[in-house]
Amino acid sequence: IPEISFDTFASVDNATAGATNVGKTSDSSASNGYANVFTTTTTASTIFKATFPDMKFGKYALTVRVKVSSNSSSSNIMSFLVNNGSTNILNKGIVGNTFNSTTQYCYIATTFTYDGSTSSAKQPLSFELKSGTVSGVKISFDYAYITLITPAIYV
Repeated sequence: IPEISFDTFASVDNATAGATNVGKTSDSSASNGYANVFTTTTTASTIFKATFPDMKFGKYALTVRVKVSSNSSSSNIMSFLVNNGSTNILNKGIVGNTFNSTTQYCYIATTFTYDGSTSSAKQPLSFELKSGTVSGVKISFDYAYITLITPAIYV
């Protein structure tokens, strides 16, 4: 039986060791029964931050399971950041009207490249969910995961 490698996909949530988060709240709709819940203000704040285990270089898909109380804003209500140590490699703003529901969790996905082409050496890969500056939106974060993208075109 071949050995399975877990260094090309990973997930983080409120049970991740070393995670920093706000407002861990019981939520029967969340995967492990708890979500990080934060109501936005006019000041951007970190809602959740955690480090993924040692990952191989590559092109990754980031998927975040999150719910919002309002989906009417055309401004950024949150952002997803991925860092290689202290070097930012993804900063994706998410507008309120991206969400198709205010009562169910939605999956928001994007891609990023984690490689040695930046000026910094390979460091731990971290994910951070930050609020935007649109006030009064309740954000419920369930989990985030990354997975190595498998190409669909072969040569």
